[in-house]
Amino acid sequence: MSTLLLRAGVTCHELANQDFLTLNPEDPRYSQVEYILLDPSCSGSGMVGRMNELTDSPGSVPAQRLQSLAAFQLRCLNHALCFPRLQRLIYSTCSVHEEENEGVVRACLREHRRSFRLVPVLPSWPERGQAPLTQCLRASPGETLTNGFFVAMLERRSPGEQEQEDELTSDEDVISFPANSDVEAESHDPSPLEAEPAPTASKKKRKKRKKKPKQQQEN
Repeated sequence: MSTLLLRAGVTCHELANQDFLTLNPEDPRYSQVEYILLDPSCSGSGMVGRMNELTDSPGSVPAQRLQSLAAFQLRCLNHALCFPRLQRLIYSTCSVHEEENEGVVRACLREHRRSFRLVPVLPSWPERGQAPLTQCLRASPGETLTNGFFVAMLERRSPGEQEQEDELTSDEDVISFPANSDVEAESHDPSPLEAEPAPTASKKKRKKRKKKPKQQQEN
């Protein structure tokens, strides 16, 4: 890595050979970090010419493997957003699978929506992220004649934007970051507590119907 950085002309770097998830964002060495490029381990399904028969087709990677990778990627992304001075973060993979790309970003924004927002990456680039996350960038051999990869950029909201975000309606939340699984869709089914007012209203109607015969008898 040090050699690659030097070849790229990067001199203001310090390598830390340790697990990123064990870094303390409050550590004085990292507490002033404002920009992060997060490129976590992925399936490598977008790399042309590298085990294509095992990585290129959508069904080539076992679902359990994709779920494990996505869970790890989400942990890394959530951890990166904990750095107190962070202003912008780039999340990238060399994967073509939605589970590792838009799926991870959606899950992250559901938790950090108040503090961070998704901003467009190279708006003129022809291939975009899957709707509604079109701010993200995608690339593929078929569309852009490149390796397959994905890029998303998150930016910290200003205090004023955070207050405005708190005022958004739930409908807007669903439009921006829709549910992506049957489990999440089931969680929106009415709960017993939500269904309780209906029987209460019907009881009141029955009481009124009972009172009418008494009034007729008195007359």
